[in-house]
Amino acid sequence: YFIQKLLHMFILCFIFFKVIPPIKDQIIINNKHTNAIRCGVHEKENYGPQTVNDYFLIGCEDGSSMTIRKCTFTDITTKNSVFDRWSHIMLFKKSNADILECTFIRNKYTTNFISMEEPNGNNYLKFYNNYIDDCNQKAGSKTSLIKSVYKINEFKYNTIKLNEGLLQTRVFEIKYHRGCKLIGNDIQSVKYDDGSSVLLCSEPGDTSLDPIEITDCKLYNCHGSHEGSIIQIFQLDTDITIRNVTLQKTSNFHIHKEGMWPNEKYYSKGYFYQFQCKHSPA
Repeated sequence: YFIQKLLHMFILCFIFFKVIPPIKDQIIINNKHTNAIRCGVHEKENYGPQTVNDYFLIGCEDGSSMTIRKCTFTDITTKNSVFDRWSHIMLFKKSNADILECTFIRNKYTTNFISMEEPNGNNYLKFYNNYIDDCNQKAGSKTSLIKSVYKINEFKYNTIKLNEGLLQTRVFEIKYHRGCKLIGNDIQSVKYDDGSSVLLCSEPGDTSLDPIEITDCKLYNCHGSHEGSIIQIFQLDTDITIRNVTLQKTSNFHIHKEGMWPNEKYYSKGYFYQFQCKHSPA
């Protein structure tokens, strides 16, 4: 009877630890990421096609820096081999990232294409002269291509083409609008039906950093909803620059409801840009 009870307890413990996954920080500390491209300088390297059974393909989270220049990544899928609910193409924590002149074609992920997490001081992401084509998340749920809580985020002269017919993907979800620059980007075929499809900024950020700048960008076939279908910036505390931005084949699907049944009324109420000042709810 004692042995039987012991075996029963062992089976319960085994099931418990197999079913409940580790938290993100435990994953990063404990996993060696043997398939990953790690911190340092990588230049003129080619990867894919391949499936990476890991939480990211490219990663740096040790507080150092990473530069990727003139590399090509084609037909790569990242997959958490157990639950597949937290995987990226690129993941950075406490580390600076320079992604320059790279090509990304048909790369698939579960969470974000790029995720910038847990900054240490003025960590930055500089994403210049890259080409992205059909790099979408796998699950079909709403997500962001590039998500960052870093203070400094610069996107210059990139071409980004998504597949709006299949998936719900916002291009840039940047927490802080100060220190953010979108210059000379060509963004095509984006759809997100729960807010802005191109850019969302929710907080001001460090007041010592430059105000957000959006200049010389082309936005084609971009569709969103709510009051700002293309760009939403909240808690503005400074003047901003939006100059020479071209919008083509762009729409807002937002329908506003007023009143209660049987007197409710519906009408379109949507704009391409939505700005909300820090000291005003309007």
